Amino acid sequence: KATIILLPLIIVGFFAFYFFSPVFNLKHVSISGNQRVAASEIERIVWEQSDDKRLWFGRQKNINLFDSARLFDKLKNLYYFEKIKIDKDLPGTINISVEERKYSLIWFESEKYYYIDSEGNIFSEADPLQIKQETYPLVENRRETRSDGINVGVGGETINYVINLFNLFKEK
Repeated sequence: KATIILLPLIIVGFFAFYFFSPVFNLKHVSISGNQRVAASEIERIVWEQSDDKRLWFGRQKNINLFDSARLFDKLKNLYYFEKIKIDKDLPGTINISVEERKYSLIWFESEKYYYIDSEGNIFSEADPLQIKQETYPLVENRRETRSDGINVGVGGETINYVINLFNLFKEK
């Protein structure tokens, strides 16, 4: 009879400890691999998500309830990361390791310079005063079509051709 009574109490106690104990609350966020994106921005996103509810019984402040897949999707949509790895380190740390996409070239159109990647995605606007220090090819758009602010509308083959040509000129 004692086993029948104690077993459910032990299971409920373990469940309550695992999901509601302050031992498993998120205390620290560790970020590595970032260069252009500030660690404080990524950390802010993690802490905001930790206040959200998860399932019907708890908040994501508990590391066991923290939704890593949701954080992965947020980071993937907000920033141009090549790789994102999120690990939960018990009892209260989340380790985020990112690898940022690299610039491929500088795109010039409508009196503005943009850093873009090998797929034609625009990272950010480039400062014209710093471009002379960079080692990226500079491409001027003379077509009628303009970029949409997200992508320049040129395929990866064309961009790779320009990069290879630029590297060939540098070598010779």
